[in-house]
Amino acid sequence: MADTVIEKLNVIMNHLDSKVDCIRGVVLSTRDGLEIASFIKDLDLNVQLVHAMCASIVGLSNRAVSRLGMSSLSKTVIFTTDGIAIAYSIGDTMALFCILDQDANVGLAMIEIENAIEKIQAVM
Repeated sequence: MADTVIEKLNVIMNHLDSKVDCIRGVVLSTRDGLEIASFIKDLDLNVQLVHAMCASIVGLSNRAVSRLGMSSLSKTVIFTTDGIAIAYSIGDTMALFCILDQDANVGLAMIEIENAIEKIQAVM
């Protein structure tokens, strides 16, 4: 049984990985890019860089949404030729970043990711 907050978050991340085959990695970061928890399958990825990119994407997306006069940011989805990246804004202090395979079913993945975010918010 997980006792600490970090252990509980890691259980949530591992459960997410078991539910969604197409996840290459998922990180939970502070808004300034510091690691809270992570699960990365691709060992070639620099985990600290992924956390920093998560914060950068959420920060830039928040600024863009604000400048456009739109309501608060929920998520940013980036499609590339190699895969899909989704950055979620979680409250004012956290961000979650998922890297998916190119052929991922994005809709189903997002349902599971958003369920995990609800669990993360309950822990925090």
